[in-house]
Amino acid sequence: VMERDAGCRVRKKGADYDRRTGNLVACVFPHKTSRPIRGQPDPQLHRHVVFLNQTYDQEEGEWKAVQFRQLLRDSGYYNAIFRAY
Repeated sequence: VMERDAGCRVRKKGADYDRRTGNLVACVFPHKTSRPIRGQPDPQLHRHVVFLNQTYDQEEGEWKAVQFRQLLRDSGYYNAIFRAY
C-alpha cells in the first residue's frame, strides 16, 4: 500500500508539483525473536524495513528521491494495515 502511494517531486521546466510513481526500494528483514530475557530468546515475530530514498519516475525515465511527506503523514494508516494483516 505504501508503494502504491509513493511519489517524487517534479521540478523541470518551471514545474513545482509532486507525481505519484507507485514504486519504492526497500529491504525487509524478518525476525522471529526479540532481545533475550535472562539469556533466553523471547519469541516475537516482527520485521524491520529499511527504505532507500529512491523511486523511479517513468515519465522522466530516471531515479529520483522519494517525496516522503505524505507517507510519513499517513504512517498510522499503514501501521494499522500491517497489524491487521
